[in-house]
Amino acid sequence: MKILRIVCLGYKAGGIENGIALMQPLFEERGHIVKIFASETRPDLPHFNHYSYKIPPGGIGKIFYSFNPYSYITLKNVLKEFQPDIVDINGLGHASPSILFLLKKYPTVFTIHGSEGFTKSRLMWCFPVSDFKHREYNLDDLNFIGKLRYVYHQYVNRPLYWFGFRNVDIFITLSHYMHRLMEGDGIHNKYVPNGTILLDYKPLQKKNITNTLVYAGRLKKSRA
Repeated sequence: MKILRIVCLGYKAGGIENGIALMQPLFEERGHIVKIFASETRPDLPHFNHYSYKIPPGGIGKIFYSFNPYSYITLKNVLKEFQPDIVDINGLGHASPSILFLLKKYPTVFTIHGSEGFTKSRLMWCFPVSDFKHREYNLDDLNFIGKLRYVYHQYVNRPLYWFGFRNVDIFITLSHYMHRLMEGDGIHNKYVPNGTILLDYKPLQKKNITNTLVYAGRLKKSRA
């Protein structure tokens, strides 16, 4: 099977990108041909993607948040050349929702990793801190620039996502929390637990340990 995986960044920036890189040899071991489509952001770092698209430079890039002509044209050519059996989206970001309109003829899976610009209840979570007066992340706390950004995302960018979602065959979430959140926003999805690669187990020598702390997750300042 030929699989085209779409991700925002083509280098190991976080969990999504590391997961994409780790799964690549597993797909290949099973005989699949997998190509990765990502932005060319941070060319100074090692990239694992096979296809790259440009991001409009400077402040003008904000104008193309809903339609990036570079990603649209590049993906159009990639689809014609590679002709994938399935497209697996793991985030759009710089690619913009415009590329969803190219996928009508291709079976498409959208794996939702977090609250992006298409969510209703978490729309403001993708706004910069500077858009808020007191970091309360609600409509009343938005400053003038934040209100303009909200109007743009709510009435321009978000509708484009929803129109493009008609070309997505199935949505996948990786946690019960995100599953419930997306269902509440009207995005019916299939919950599939996130996988991991287990390292060799080595029992701890308890006689040398006085305190033990185990943590799994991301350390991040709360927006609450």
